[in-house]
Formats: sequence, structure tokens, C-alpha cells
Amino acid sequence: MLSAFGIAGFERYCGAQGSHGGNVRKITLVLTVSALAISGCSDQVSEPETESSVVLDSKTENNISDWSMQFTREELMNQALSKSHEYFAKNDQGTDATINYFFEDSVVDARRERVKALATMTMGIFSDYVYSQQNIVAGTTQNFMTSVVIDNDLTIPPQANQGTHSLCGIEVWEDLASGCNWDNSSWLGFGEVPHQEMHTVDSVTPHELFHSAQSNLAKGTFALNFVPVWLVEGSAEFMGYSLLDYAGYYPYENLAQEDWHYLPNPATGLSFWQTQPSASGLPPEWYSMGQIATEYLILNTDIDSLLSIFTYVGEGLEFHEAFEKAIGLELIKFYIIFDIAYENMLEEDTGDFRTFENRLCPEKYEWNCDIDNYRNLEWWQLYPVLVPLPEEAENSDHGHKTHQHRVTPQLDACEDLNNFGGSYPMGVSFEAVERAGIDAHVSTQWYVKQFKLDTNLDGIVCGPGDEPRL
Repeated sequence: MLSAFGIAGFERYCGAQGSHGGNVRKITLVLTVSALAISGCSDQVSEPETESSVVLDSKTENNISDWSMQFTREELMNQALSKSHEYFAKNDQGTDATINYFFEDSVVDARRERVKALATMTMGIFSDYVYSQQNIVAGTTQNFMTSVVIDNDLTIPPQANQGTHSLCGIEVWEDLASGCNWDNSSWLGFGEVPHQEMHTVDSVTPHELFHSAQSNLAKGTFALNFVPVWLVEGSAEFMGYSLLDYAGYYPYENLAQEDWHYLPNPATGLSFWQTQPSASGLPPEWYSMGQIATEYLILNTDIDSLLSIFTYVGEGLEFHEAFEKAIGLELIKFYIIFDIAYENMLEEDTGDFRTFENRLCPEKYEWNCDIDNYRNLEWWQLYPVLVPLPEEAENSDHGHKTHQHRVTPQLDACEDLNNFGGSYPMGVSFEAVERAGIDAHVSTQWYVKQFKLDTNLDGIVCGPGDEPRL
């Protein structure tokens, strides 16, 4: 469900999953993550499982809280799911909202009932945040959506006046499953191809209705243009998956594994996905990165705090202000912490998940999976360093190679630098060395490789005030 035009709008599913619809600051992070193609729709609806998949593995001992940056994929996923289920169970009290359903004749009875069950559950759990009246339009063709929009005078974005009456301002892809939301109206498109992964078709209902809750809190879908796409789509993706798990239809872990072909390269950084890239054919990684970031946010705060971000945006705060007020952490610090945590997670254990290094990228989705560095930065700019980097690498005449990131491994102690021909202290820039008032070599690249040894974050590796690390 990608946002096809930069707002919480149209989403096209890619056989694997979906969700809908910088400014570069020199700190190796960039401060700035819907239509996914799937193969079609089946009219057969599988019965829900009898039990939920929320079972913490016996190996899961690490409690992720207080912005811990060391955990496995399994730990993050399971603990976030467990916490979300507690929230769902507490708030699953039904809804007083009116839900108006508009089903095209092609939508079979079994699917209609599934849509109604998921819609009622989602609207009930988020009853304090959704619109008092919700329209759900479900079908397979643009003509049906257009007729419902016109006949019922549904609110549509300004773009829709330019030739097509669509909830999301663009025409429906009738050959693929799709979804979109605008204010209190959701489109659930089931395509025309008969064989469809049912969980993807099902997840569109809670996914889009969570977009509706976002819209209501933000005082309209247009305001979501000012919320990073990784949060708009990632949080809806998380809710869509976790609500299907809660309802007993599909295990969250299976959804995440099957629908995303790999975990994205950490080199992009979460902030890169503040906006959807203009280049076509890029894998929609803002969904998966945003989903993982949502898990991380929920574990360190809670779902109400997550929802409060949209509330504060609706009150007129800029996003970075709304985020800090709701989460209690500056946005720039969250980007830094998450990027480090995500990279650590990939190194720790990803379980059965593919990573960007062994990914599967089906040609039928027409994704350009050859691109890893969307920002076109140098290797030393891609590490999650916590201090400002110079725009160009700075190096004093120390006689060591600095152009390759595999020249030395990352080390555990300052003493180990000598074993690799290095020397310390080592500054990230001439400015940092001058500011510290010490005699030190300068090598931006060597600093980046060993930045974890700069414990006081003054831009000097193993300088005065740095704590020894063993």
C-alpha cells in the first residue's frame, strides 16, 4: 500500500505486502520511510487460526526498553506484538461509529464478512480516535469507486478533480489489489486476478482504517503530508499485521517474513524515508523500515504515545515538535538511536529473515534492488556516527590508507589501534582536534570506523575523557 502521490493515499500491493497511502545533516545520518503489486485476489477466504501467535520464544530474555540498542529481530517483533495485544484486548469494546459499506457485486459474501469483522474490530479498538462515521468502499474497478464517490458525495482530495473521481486522486489499478484512505473513506481494491495471497488482501482493512484514525487525529488526511512517510505507512503496516494476528487469522511473524523479501540496508537510515523517493522502481522500504521503527517506538513508549504524535500534528505543531512532545525524545536523537539499534539488530540475529545482503527481489515487481545507497554518500558517511562529520573527509599526513572501509575492523579497545598501524588520539576533523586543544592525528574515515571508542562524543577517538572499552 504505497502512497502514490505523497499523502496517505493510494496503495498498490506487491505480492508480498503493502501499506499505503533531506535535508542532510552531517552526522552520517540523513534527517529526513501505497501501492504494492501482488498477483491478484482469491475468492476463497481461509478460516482464522484458533490461537494467536503471540508466544514469546523461550530464548527471548532481553527486555527492550529505555531505548535499548541491542536486540534480535525476534525479540523486537515478539515483544512489540505482545504489548500491542495487551492494548487491543483492553480496548476491544466495540464501536459506536457508523460504518457505511459499499460492496461491488464482484466481492463474494465470504470476503464481505471478513471485511466487516476486521472493520468492526479495528474501529472498536481505536474507537476514541476514529471518525464517528466511516465509509468503506470495496470492489475491483475504477468505475465502481467513481460511482460511489459521486453518488454519495464522498470527500476526495483536490487532485481528484483533475479527471477522475477517486478517493486518492488517482485511478485504480484494476489488475492488482489496492487500498487507500482519504479522511473518513477507505477504498479496498481486490483486483481481478483470481489467485491472491489472502492475508495481504485482509490486512488492507485494518491498515486503511488506521490511516483513517491518523487522519482524524491530524485533523484531515492532508495534514499527513507533514508526517514522515515511514511513520504514516510503517505504523499502519504494523497495526494491519498485528490486528490480523490478534484476530487469529495469520501469525505476525509469518506475515512479516512472507510479505517483505528482506530487511533493508541500514545505510539509508530511517530519516531518509521521511518522504517517498521520487525515483520510480525503488523497493518500498519505507513500509518495512517504518514497521520496525514503529515496533521500537511502541516498546519504548506505548500505542497511546504513538497516536499522540498525530494528535499534536492536528493541533498545529510541526512534526519534530509533535514527536518530541508525544515520545519524550528529540526526533534527531531518535533517528540516531534507531539507526544504531537497527544496524546492531542485523548484526545480532535476524532469524529466518533475509537481509539486504541475501535478499529476494522478484522481477515481476519491477523493483530496482541494485540500489543500496539511495543517498549516494561515501562509505564513511553511512555509518551511524553520533558527531557531525565534515562534508569532505579530512586527513592529516599520517601515512595510512583512508579510502577503503575494510582497511581495519572495528576495534574494542584503544590499545588495539596500534596493532593495525593506527595511532591515537584520532580526530574526526581538524575542527574537532582544535576544539579539544590536543595533539592528535585527523582522519575522518579512521574515526568513523572506530567511533564507538569516542565515549564522550567530542570527535576524538581515545582522547582525554574517553572511557576505556574492553
